[in-house]
Amino acid sequence: MYILDYDDNARPALLKETLAPFIRILRESHPDTPILALSTEPKSAEAFEPFDSAYASQERPLYNAIHQETDAAMRADGDDNIYYLDGRMLYGADFEECTVDGAHATDLGTWRIAHALKPLVERILDRWW
Repeated sequence: MYILDYDDNARPALLKETLAPFIRILRESHPDTPILALSTEPKSAEAFEPFDSAYASQERPLYNAIHQETDAAMRADGDDNIYYLDGRMLYGADFEECTVDGAHATDLGTWRIAHALKPLVERILDRWW
């Protein structure tokens, strides 16, 4: 299984340019391997309204749309082994407690990511195996 998580290292334009082609490259060598694409985990600034960061108010919706469009396009092309998870599901309700600096995961954040992904990964792999 591949888990793709590179939103934080790509601006929306770069993600839009690279996500689908990268998945197609993986598919050339691994046509049936499950691929799970994640949007980035929540940032602390997203806990407070009005949102005080460009990421929370402008970029997250773009990232999510790119992921959803890519997922839908791949499925329309017959890829039923592609999955998407909105990264806002990774930390839980008190996500602002899961980072050391508003962005990078602490031990608690990493633990929550692992526990959020575990049931989804198990379901995907159960289907695939």
